[in-house]
Amino acid sequence: MQDWVAAVMLLTPGGKKSGSNNHIVEPHGKAKGDADGGSKPKDSDDGGAAPRSHVPDAPNAKKGDGEAFADGGDAPIKPKKTKLQAGTPEHKAQRWKQYEERMKDNPKKYSYERWSKQYDTNMKNVSYGLSREQAYRDQLGGKSETVKTPHTNRQIDISKPDEMYAGQAKTGKVSLTEQAKIDIQKDASMVKDGYKVEYILEKGASKNFIEALEKAGIDYHMGSKIP
Repeated sequence: MQDWVAAVMLLTPGGKKSGSNNHIVEPHGKAKGDADGGSKPKDSDDGGAAPRSHVPDAPNAKKGDGEAFADGGDAPIKPKKTKLQAGTPEHKAQRWKQYEERMKDNPKKYSYERWSKQYDTNMKNVSYGLSREQAYRDQLGGKSETVKTPHTNRQIDISKPDEMYAGQAKTGKVSLTEQAKIDIQKDASMVKDGYKVEYILEKGASKNFIEALEKAGIDYHMGSKIP
């Protein structure tokens, strides 16, 4: 009997027989048929997802310096800059700091008291100018609009696209500053495109400013056009 059992054992692959639905049990409980003898753990080094702690940061990303990083550590999130409202104490403080930096080596630098008075005056002029522009639009029609020109965009105070009219309201006396030269250049390109560009000069303008308008083919009106 023992010899017969021994003979059966020798003829059976793997040394164990378990009926007609048999499979071979490999060491450590690995079932034959798996690619490498068993199911691969998810956090493997050859194709599985690496553990969270093993994900490297982006090559050029540096943590610190007050920057928050996106989930995963692969890109910094830069803090959003908040635009300060003109006329607020915060805006005034920011402008004074910028003025100090710009004029630190200039002997013509204003004292804070003189600069502060000028700032307050400018803010009043801006506020008045914006309300005056709105008054023109209310009484003459039109809208505030930005028009594309070959010299970058141009903001129009009183725009009437159907009439090809572009009005610019100037509530204070104007002079031919560098910015004015740029604006007139933009307006001149609009004139070439068929627009009627008109400057409403409520407080007048310098002689060279008027000459620049005339040279560019831009109309102008001295004084106010509305009450």
